[in-house]
Amino acid sequence: PQPLSSSAPQPLSFSAPTPFTPNPQLPAPMPRPLSSSTLALVLALSLASALASDPDPQAAGTHPTDKVNKPPINNVTASIGFGFTTFKMALHEERPFVMVDRSKTGNARFTGITIDISKKLCEMLKCNLEYLMASETNPESADKAIEAIGGGLPLGSPHIADIAGGAIHITPNRSNFVHFTLPFFDTGYVTVVQRPVAKAYNPWAFFDPFEGGLWAALVGEIIVVGLFFALLEAPWLTAEEESDLVDGHVGSFFDAAYLSFSALTCTLDKGPKSWGGKLVMLGHGWFMLIIIASYTANLATFLTTSALSPSITGWNDVTAAGTLYKIAIPAGLAHDDFLAFEKGHYGYNFNVAANTPTWEASMQAVIDGVADVTFHDEAMVQYYMLNNMSTSPCPLMTVGNKFAPAGYGFAFGLDSTAFLAWSQAILTMKENGEITKIVDSYGVGSPSATTKINNLCAAATSSASMSFPEFHGLFLMTGLIALLGGSVGAFQKFLQIKEGDEGNKVAALEKTVVTDPVFEAALKAGLDAALRESLETAFKAGMEAGLREGIKQLGGGMAPKDVDKTGNEVTPMVMQELNGESN
Repeated sequence: PQPLSSSAPQPLSFSAPTPFTPNPQLPAPMPRPLSSSTLALVLALSLASALASDPDPQAAGTHPTDKVNKPPINNVTASIGFGFTTFKMALHEERPFVMVDRSKTGNARFTGITIDISKKLCEMLKCNLEYLMASETNPESADKAIEAIGGGLPLGSPHIADIAGGAIHITPNRSNFVHFTLPFFDTGYVTVVQRPVAKAYNPWAFFDPFEGGLWAALVGEIIVVGLFFALLEAPWLTAEEESDLVDGHVGSFFDAAYLSFSALTCTLDKGPKSWGGKLVMLGHGWFMLIIIASYTANLATFLTTSALSPSITGWNDVTAAGTLYKIAIPAGLAHDDFLAFEKGHYGYNFNVAANTPTWEASMQAVIDGVADVTFHDEAMVQYYMLNNMSTSPCPLMTVGNKFAPAGYGFAFGLDSTAFLAWSQAILTMKENGEITKIVDSYGVGSPSATTKINNLCAAATSSASMSFPEFHGLFLMTGLIALLGGSVGAFQKFLQIKEGDEGNKVAALEKTVVTDPVFEAALKAGLDAALRESLETAFKAGMEAGLREGIKQLGGGMAPKDVDKTGNEVTPMVMQELNGESN
């Protein structure tokens, strides 16, 4: 190796930085959660500052039982840790991180991921833990747990605990009031919506493409057009010589209604003859063409149910829709801060329809239809679905990707530096996989848990093939119509047979009368007498008229004229003949 140069190193030179002038036209940036690397650097600098400013730490092994104006627990060494000092940890209930069995007392009441991790941390740091609920009236509130350690209060103010634990989101806003450890669990929100359920078989599903109001309007149109056809095409009303409608006032109206309805079923067997009727049929036919096309286009959707998808497919749909979707969120958690950040930074507007006391109540609000969507931490949603929705069908489902990544951390008061040692221990547990083992033991936060949830609460599916249950209502309707038609035909046949019987009776009577010899002789005699009388009357009248005219011509001017009973002028000889005085 060559010897190092003996020349003196040149000192580094720095130029003065240019002062930063913010652009007043740009909006003020919103704070975002710190990354793990940045947080680790901040922790290291804070540790150095704390050691330099605390040359005489509190003696090991002591713990203030009265929290009023007592110094915090800051004494920790690599050899003895905290010397088995007891920390009081204020908890908020968040399954599966903190679960409370109120039938028990003391630390035995508390179980969960956070409890297991905190116990393991105290094994490493040689400390003891005493768990307590931050608030029994609002057990899920993370804000209550932070208040229990003096978060937001002046330094030295009374507080009931040393640590806040559970599933507390590390947020920039909360970091103004407390010291957070490194996150022991990384999570994010998932969007939860009501799971679409496959429709049950409906025998009358073929009516579903149109609503009831549209069906009623369609029937009304058919009746009105039928009346127009009757007025324009009925044989007793039309100006045309021919008509396809049957005779009779009532029959023609029913036949016109049939003509109108047959355009819908494409069974036309007759048509209008008048130009007015033809124009009505053109408009009616165009109307029915649109109706039939619209009906058939939507029919398959209602007869079969393939994979169903919710209208909301992720959080982006909620933000893009503005106030269209109703949101349910729990009170006292980080949801309010998140929505405020989204609104302030991105200008999104939200419709918070339900502000529930617990996040489970927000889930129930979606199930009940009070809200369209809610969101919560992925691990908690997974645990809730796996343990509360094991029955089929699952009423909820998660959609889209995880968003708004965040971490859970333990919180300490601003007057405590113990968070630095706890952060180092958390980092050690993460590196050796102990935290992962604890989380996996609860069945959440892993790919297998996600797969299980998807299998349990995935979108409903059914076969795309059609089956008899989807059509048996159509079969039933067709059968009823056929039965009605058969009944009408049987009634018509009955009337025909009845009319035939009456005709046969009349024919039989006529036959009996005609073949009766007595009646036949009497009828013949009567006809002969009537004929003779008619012929005699006609002959006499003709003879009289002829004689009168002949005598008038022969005897005119030879004798004085006279007047007969009818007012005709005749000669005296004719008068004598007419009066029976002459042969």
